[in-house]
Amino acid sequence: MIVLDTSVVIDLFIDGDAADATDAIIGLGEGALSAITVFELLSGVRDPAHLHQRRELIDTCHVLEVSREVSFRAAELYSHLRDAGQLIQNEDLLIAATALVRRCPLHTLNRRHYQRVPSLRLHEWSAG
Repeated sequence: MIVLDTSVVIDLFIDGDAADATDAIIGLGEGALSAITVFELLSGVRDPAHLHQRRELIDTCHVLEVSREVSFRAAELYSHLRDAGQLIQNEDLLIAATALVRRCPLHTLNRRHYQRVPSLRLHEWSAG
């Protein structure tokens, strides 16, 4: 299983650089979404066609809940990154913690951002 960050799912909708890799991951049944990514994907979507498209994609992925263990790990990451002066957004901490707890790599367009997270494996892909 590979956890898909919100950035690569949005990129898939616009046929961006990571679209082929993301489509392949989903096509193999390996795509997983944090419940946080589901929230981010559906928040503020008003167009019924876009909402339907996003819900269909969500239905093709494993949705990983924010458990107690994920919450604890995210809090630990927050403290560590805050102390290092390299804090990232809370939503991203929860997505990273989800991948860490599930021992899955994270597929993201925001590699520089997530490289701050200790022990987080980033899915290898190449643009173009």
